[in-house]
Amino acid sequence: MKECRVCGDVKPVTEYYKKKTGKDGLASNCKECDKQKTAKYYKANKEKIKAATKRWKEANYKRHRELQKRWEDRNKEKTKLRIAAWQKKNKHKVSAKTQQRNAFKLKATPLWLTEDHLWMIEEIYELRDLRSEATGTAHQVDHIIPLRGKGVCGLHVPWNLQVITAYENKVKGNRF
Repeated sequence: MKECRVCGDVKPVTEYYKKKTGKDGLASNCKECDKQKTAKYYKANKEKIKAATKRWKEANYKRHRELQKRWEDRNKEKTKLRIAAWQKKNKHKVSAKTQQRNAFKLKATPLWLTEDHLWMIEEIYELRDLRSEATGTAHQVDHIIPLRGKGVCGLHVPWNLQVITAYENKVKGNRF
């Protein structure tokens, strides 16, 4: 049991954050008082904190992305919910991006493809579904040479398609 320096309540030690420099290895304020103090400070200095955070993110872009990805990996359900909420709120953006991708894929599909080629493309997409179902891991159809790469642009043809896991596709990105 320990007495909080702010509210004066006697609470169990589990209600205090650890602090190496504290006499007993604990903070002098209870968690509740500490949260209120932090919230009050944030409310009073909101713009200052936002500006400092923005400066840090710009100066430490790679580190920020690394931390963000690590958090997303540990909180997959929260990440899915956040993305779904954003997509629901921004249907027009999702629709525009989907239409743009489909139009680009149509442009990247050559007119000289035969019916056999088109059938092979359908089979590749069916293979994606089968692999996802069989393994329980999401798979995607990837363009080996990206449709919109920086140095080179590929075509939407069977020999430029491969079935890989969604994670591998995300890591590969829009690179050749």
